Amino acid sequence: MLMDKLTDELDVWGCDTKGALDRLLGDTGFYHECLMLFAEDKCFINLDLCLDKGDIVGAYEACHTLKGVAGNLGITPLFLSLSALAEKLKSGLYFAPSKEYSAVLKNRDKFILTCKRCG
Repeated sequence: MLMDKLTDELDVWGCDTKGALDRLLGDTGFYHECLMLFAEDKCFINLDLCLDKGDIVGAYEACHTLKGVAGNLGITPLFLSLSALAEKLKSGLYFAPSKEYSAVLKNRDKFILTCKRCG
């Protein structure tokens, strides 16, 4: 039942858990495992470190990786904020602090807290 609570909360937040489960052939246990692993993904830390150091190339690579995983897992709000940040980083128009990075942090924290609370 934990999985139902997690997917329900993610759905209410605007996530596409149905699409993600379709991609995973309906394997809810595997989906849950993927969500928990993604909540601890080291690319989040790498993104923070790269932005702190001004390493835009490294930040873009971490952001792009996170965006792909968020998209595949149907974590739509996080995917959208990562997409916006990736575009800023790719264009070279990223300047700290940015509203795009703030949105990523907000959505990342909401995702992680939801996983911890429901998982």
